[in-house]
Amino acid sequence: MSMRLLMMAGLLASAVAQTAVADDAFECRFTVECFETETCGETDLGIAVTQVQPQASIYQIITDAETMSGKGHTVETGGFLFQGGNVNGAHLLTIAVGGSARYSVQYFEGPMVITYHGQCEEVV
Repeated sequence: MSMRLLMMAGLLASAVAQTAVADDAFECRFTVECFETETCGETDLGIAVTQVQPQASIYQIITDAETMSGKGHTVETGGFLFQGGNVNGAHLLTIAVGGSARYSVQYFEGPMVITYHGQCEEVV
């Protein structure tokens, strides 16, 4: 590989690292809620995402209604992914570089799915 390609690869990796979502703790606010196949509507849902076991990549999502644990990590492209759940169902949170987020909850009862659209920020 030429020196120029190595330098370009290094610069790209550095740029991704600088814009990557940190993965310690987040505060998220969701303003759009989509329930099953119904038309999406306005909502005001806040969640906290906290790393509870760093060596095992275990995180908790805490809402007003429930708390769930799961695996979380920063992906190669710089976004953050949480996959977890509890006795009520499965939870998936994706946070893009820049903070745009989607939170999906699939409940066993029903079954039913609710998807939220919003924004997350790193808690410093």
